[in-house]
Amino acid sequence: MQFARSVFYLAVLLLGFSGAAISLRVDGSGSDAPQDKTSDPPRTQRKNPALEQRVANGDWADNLRSDDFWRQLRSPQSRPDAAPRRALNPARSEAPRRSSATPRDEDTRSRTLKSRDGGSYRTVCVRLCDGYFWPVSFAAGRTSLEQDQRKCEQSCESPVRLYTAKDAEAPLEEMRDENGRYYRDLKTAFVYRSSYLENCKCRAHPWEAEAQARHAGYAQEVKPNRRQR
Repeated sequence: MQFARSVFYLAVLLLGFSGAAISLRVDGSGSDAPQDKTSDPPRTQRKNPALEQRVANGDWADNLRSDDFWRQLRSPQSRPDAAPRRALNPARSEAPRRSSATPRDEDTRSRTLKSRDGGSYRTVCVRLCDGYFWPVSFAAGRTSLEQDQRKCEQSCESPVRLYTAKDAEAPLEEMRDENGRYYRDLKTAFVYRSSYLENCKCRAHPWEAEAQARHAGYAQEVKPNRRQR
């Protein structure tokens, strides 16, 4: 009976030892697996620097051969610093514009200021038969208007009239005669632009008898002067 008990106890001990050994093996294999998993990734994550350089160089070469790459470089969006640099000093950019006024612009400005003060007038001579005109003065005083009227009458053999304007930049249709009537109200205003009137002229044409006689008179006046010399 004692022998049977001892055999039973021995069998229980053997079973216990075998179970412990199996559990140790299972734990050892489980602990080894994470170590392999943690140790493997660094090996797989290591990359070849030479291979990366070749890939980068290949991409850069493809970009150089691409038209879209160069088009993006030339676009204004690819240069964001251009606008801020221009706007850094607005006073410097405005300085050349202010100093770019020409003497002609200054002269025009001074004439306009004088005309606003009522000190000068722009005068033109108008041929009444077709509305043709030519300038007489650009800054004539009020006392010089009569003199401009005489110049106008002496410059043309056909009937003429002097028109004036205080604003040097005023168009012809806004100019007035001595009675305050506008040029645009003249019946023959701008007729010369659309039609040619043969008898409307300031001087006879060179091929006409009147002009030939006048030139012949000039020649007769020159001959006595040559004989006196």
